[in-house]
Formats: sequence, structure tokens, C-alpha cells
Amino acid sequence: MAIDPHGGMSFAHQFANEGIPTYVIRFDNPNDNEATRDMTGEEFTEDLVAATSTIKQKHGRSVALQTVCQGAYLSLLAMCTGWLHDSVDAFTQIVPPNGQTVDPILQESLQRIPASDRGQLPKMNPFPASASTLSMQLNNLQNPVSNVIGAVNAAKKGPMSTSAAAMGVWLESHAIRSMPREMVQLTLEGAMKAVTPEGVLPQTLFGQELSLEMMREKIRWGIFAGGNDLVVNKKSAVLPEVIFKDNPLPNLTVVVDEKAGHVSFLTGYTTKIGQQKNPHNPLELHKKWEREEHEQREAEEAALVE
Repeated sequence: MAIDPHGGMSFAHQFANEGIPTYVIRFDNPNDNEATRDMTGEEFTEDLVAATSTIKQKHGRSVALQTVCQGAYLSLLAMCTGWLHDSVDAFTQIVPPNGQTVDPILQESLQRIPASDRGQLPKMNPFPASASTLSMQLNNLQNPVSNVIGAVNAAKKGPMSTSAAAMGVWLESHAIRSMPREMVQLTLEGAMKAVTPEGVLPQTLFGQELSLEMMREKIRWGIFAGGNDLVVNKKSAVLPEVIFKDNPLPNLTVVVDEKAGHVSFLTGYTTKIGQQKNPHNPLELHKKWEREEHEQREAEEAALVE
């Protein structure tokens, strides 16, 4: 996520500001795009393969795929097909709902809602409620960011930081969005049926079984969870570590910040990599902005002199 470019403190910037080529894979809103609305899990996987393969070909190195929330869960399904292993060598999940059947708040919410009422999404055909939209609506997305909302409202009466403004726009426009109907079904399967003790997921893609064992050898896998996350329960996020507690995945790293809420990891350098900075690296994004701003000031001063 890169909600505030010039703030330089979003999740994406912790890499871009180190000079690491950083790309955002963006999917159109399914409410407005028929192709996205009808996208299947297989097509989602193929799109990830195409994007990461293109980036690898351009830079000559495998890709670290960074994923967030529901995108992190769907990307895990894609990773477990093995299709991405030629282009991706590191996989990071931020607040992922990996084990929705062990999320007590979500399961309680699902039980309270009649099946006939699960899923009237705006401007879309009715379809079953997804764990994504349900968890966001019923697990109180507003709670982790209520202070931000209050700050944004207060700031409207006076000066507002760019970060507060960006967060306000995100909350109003993008925080809860409908999902492609086939993605909803994949997510719902994960909410209704548990991952097996052997790590086999309830979904299939390309007609094949999906197993977390696919992540054992080649892929470096990081999971970041918040102890104060009221959208994705930390038990859900860290389920892969629990499943393999007797036979740990050697490349899996789990980080739980007990004070973090759902958006904490997205707005700071909490998962920052690479402490050694190269002051002369031309790829460092924040240095590029500094140079551009300096050049603009020099041009303005020269114009005034003339």
C-alpha cells in the first residue's frame, strides 16, 4: 500500500526508499469492470505469474511478493499451486486471514447472519458473503482506525497532514470493496472448512489440491499479525505456524506485534528491511523526490533573479 507518496512512510516506501524497484499490482474495482468481476482464482494466479515474471525479466532477479489482508490470503492460494515459484522467492503476508475457522469473532458473526441475507453487495449481483467483507463489516474495521477518523474530522477545521488526508480518503473510498464473485466463493470455502492438520487447504485451483507444504523448501515466507487487530484475529493470521509446530517450515517467519491494529503495518516502517543505506543510490525514491524538489526551487529562484 502506498497511500501517501510524499509522506514516505507507507508499506511500499520502506522498499522503494531503499532503492529496491517496487511495483504495485492493481486490480480494477469489480463493481465497474466486468473482467475483474468475473475473474476466477485461476485467472488471478495467472495474472500474478505474468506480473512477477515480467518484473523478474526486467531486473534479472526473483520477486519478493508483498501482500495485504484478503489479497494476502488469495495470494497464498496462488502460491500453493507452485506456479509462482519460478518468479517469486519471498512471500510476505500482512494481517492475512489464513485460518478463518479459528477466528472467533468472524465465526460468531457468520452464525448470526441468516444464509439468505449473506451478500447483497452494492451494484452487483447477489452472491454469498465473503469472509473479507463480513470480517471488515462485522469485526469493526472502524475500531482500529477510529482515532484516525477522529483526527481527520478534527483536522478539517485546520491544517491536515498528508498522511491523515490520505488515510481519510482510503477509509471513505477504498477500505471496503466488493470482491470478484469467484474470489468470494474461494474465501467462503476457507471460512466454512478448516485447513487440515497436514496443511491441506479446502480450496482447489487448476483442479489440484493446495497444500502449505508447497511453501516448505524454496519460498521465504513472512507473516505479520497484530494483537490488537479487530479485523483479522491474530490466531487466524498465524495458523500456518501452529499447524507445523511439530515440523516447522524452515523458511517461515512470524512476527506478532501485540499493540498493532489492522492498518499499523501499512503506515510505517514496522517491517522495514535493509538497514544499510547507499547515500548515492539513484534508485532511492525519497532521494529522487528531494532532488526534484531541489531542482524546482533552484529553477524558481533563477526565474526570480532574471
